[in-house]
Amino acid sequence: MYGSKVVTFNYPNASDTVPLGINKWGTIVGQYSLPGSIHTHGFEYKNGKFHSIQFSGAMDTVVQSINDNGVILGAEYKGTGVYEGFILKNRTFTTIKNPKATGSTFPSDINNAGTIVGNYFVGVLAEAFMYSNGVFKDIKVPNAQPNANANGINDHNEVTGQVYTSDGSSGFIAHCQ
Repeated sequence: MYGSKVVTFNYPNASDTVPLGINKWGTIVGQYSLPGSIHTHGFEYKNGKFHSIQFSGAMDTVVQSINDNGVILGAEYKGTGVYEGFILKNRTFTTIKNPKATGSTFPSDINNAGTIVGNYFVGVLAEAFMYSNGVFKDIKVPNAQPNANANGINDHNEVTGQVYTSDGSSGFIAHCQ
């Protein structure tokens, strides 16, 4: 970026720092790993300070997104073979798991209204979802094979994602109600 300022940052003593989300206030969330460990931990970087985020009892915590209201979204792994999603609001974790999932539920993004998108697994196939007001809805893309990811959502409920068709992989944009 010509004429812009780029600054690097690392979680203290971490071997890897991966920022994954940022809100309009400049609060950054992501994950880090410590040297010699294969496990991940979540973090929030706010006002120049790091704060670790660890789901209780989890081996791995991934923090994926933060909205402008400070609500954080991620997934945790307790060694059971599946990841389960979570919302972190006012320092309280709430687990979210798609009831259709036979495997993991991975939330990807959250908008300012609290609507969440992501994917869940039925066997080895991923299905895209939207989660709002405690209700899961599938996002179905015409002519797509049953393997989809919803990656982002804005405040107009426009969703971006990726699907697989007979021609290969394609991106999609959907306006969801």
